[in-house]
Amino acid sequence: MIDEDCKYYPCHKEMDSCLFCYCPAYPCKIDTFGEWIGKNKDVWDCSKCSVVHNKDFIGEIKELFLRELQDLDSCIKIKRNL
Repeated sequence: MIDEDCKYYPCHKEMDSCLFCYCPAYPCKIDTFGEWIGKNKDVWDCSKCSVVHNKDFIGEIKELFLRELQDLDSCIKIKRNL
């Protein structure tokens, strides 16, 4: 899914998906994917990274979120029964 009507499109040249318009790992602090910029080097610039738009990465992140949500749901149920 690519949203060609997005005012920020194209944020990267080659994308599989725009599902994650943001990076859930920001700032990853991995030099291969970005660098610290700004007056005080306090902003992580990852504009050259397209990992978050890779279908394989998206699948892994979705699975992680689903597992975490299931764990959270289990915790809420346990807490309610206390």
